[in-house]
Amino acid sequence: MSDVHSEIEEFLDQQSAAAQEMKRKQNNNDNDHHDAAFNNFDWSKLPAIHFETHLSGASGKLSRRAKSRLSLAKKVVQNRLEERTQLVRSFIGGALTLNHNEKDAVNAVVVTTTADNGNNENSILTDVEREKLSQETARLLARCEEALDRDDIWELVVDGVEHEEGVSIWRSYADVKRGIDTLAELPTIRSETILNGTPEDVYRLFMDGSRVHEYNDNCVELHDIEAVNDSTKINWCATGKFGPFKARDFVTLVHFCDNHRGGYASVAANVEHPSLPPANGYVRSQIQLAATFMHPVPGEPNKTRFVQLTQVGELGGVIDSPMAKKISLQLQEKAPIDFCRKFDAALNRPPQPKKAPKKDPPFVGVGNISYEV
Repeated sequence: MSDVHSEIEEFLDQQSAAAQEMKRKQNNNDNDHHDAAFNNFDWSKLPAIHFETHLSGASGKLSRRAKSRLSLAKKVVQNRLEERTQLVRSFIGGALTLNHNEKDAVNAVVVTTTADNGNNENSILTDVEREKLSQETARLLARCEEALDRDDIWELVVDGVEHEEGVSIWRSYADVKRGIDTLAELPTIRSETILNGTPEDVYRLFMDGSRVHEYNDNCVELHDIEAVNDSTKINWCATGKFGPFKARDFVTLVHFCDNHRGGYASVAANVEHPSLPPANGYVRSQIQLAATFMHPVPGEPNKTRFVQLTQVGELGGVIDSPMAKKISLQLQEKAPIDFCRKFDAALNRPPQPKKAPKKDPPFVGVGNISYEV
C-alpha cells in the first residue's frame, strides 16, 4: 500500500509541476513547449489498478474532491490505455482539460462579426451567427442528456429521501459542457426533486420571465434582447449587490424545447457579442451551463420530475478569489433547495407583482426583441 501511496503522490506532484510549466510556456505563446509539458509523464506506467487500490484506501489524505477526480480519471485512463495510439492530452493537478485553443473555443459562444440588418434593423446577428448558435444549443442539450444518462459520474451530496425539502443534489467534475470524458476545474451541480404541478404548468412558469422574481432572488433584472429562432434567444440579466461585491450581469443564450422525451427542457450558456459589452455599474459574469428538464411522473399526472444542471463560470473581480470560489461552491450546492421550494410555491399561487426598476436597463433598443421601459 505504501508503494501505491508514494506513486500516486509522486504522480500528482508531477502533474502540479507540469501545470506550472504549462502556464509559463503558455504565457510565452510557445506551443511546441506547451505540448511537450504534457508528455513528461509516461501514462503506460500507471496501470488503472493503481487508481483502484488508491481509492479503496491506500491514501486517506486526499480530499473528497481529489478522490472524485481520480475516480473519473481512472475511467478515462483505462480508455486511453486500451487504445494505445492516443495520449491523455493534459492532466493538470489531477484534472483533465482540453488544450488551450480548444478551451478558449468552447468557454463561451463568441460572436465577433457585425450583423446584417436583415428583417429587423436592430438585429445584432447575421444568418451565419444564428445557425452557429442554433447548433451550439443542440450540442449542449445532447451533452446534458449524455451526462444524465451516466450515473457513475455523479457524487451524491444531499439525499432528497432523507432531506426535509425532498431535493437530491449531486456534483461531478466531469465536464458536461465540453464532454464527460474530460474533467473540469469547477464541478457541475445536479439537483432533482418532484414539483406539485403538471409538466405543462412548470414549463409555462419557467418560461415566464415576468415571474422570475418569485423564485429566484438573485435575478433582479431580466429582459430579452435577440430572438435567434423560434425557440432560442439571447437575454440579459443582473443580480443585486452581495455585501461588498458589486452587482453582476450576464448575457446568456437560452434554448427551450417543448417536446423533449415526453416533457420539456431548457438549456443556457454564456454568450459574447461586441454589441453587448459589460453594462455600466455591473461586473460581467458567466453561467457556463444551466439546463433544466421537466418530465412527467408515471402514475402522477399532477406532478413533475424537475432536474437541473448548473456550472457557474467566472464571476469577475475579487469574487473569483480562491476563498470566494469556495464559498460560491458551497452556495451552489445549497441554492437548488431554496430555488425548488420557492418555485413550487410559485406554481400554486397567482402571479405576484414585481417592483419597478429604479433605472432603465441597458441595451434597450439593441436586438430584434422590443422592450418597453
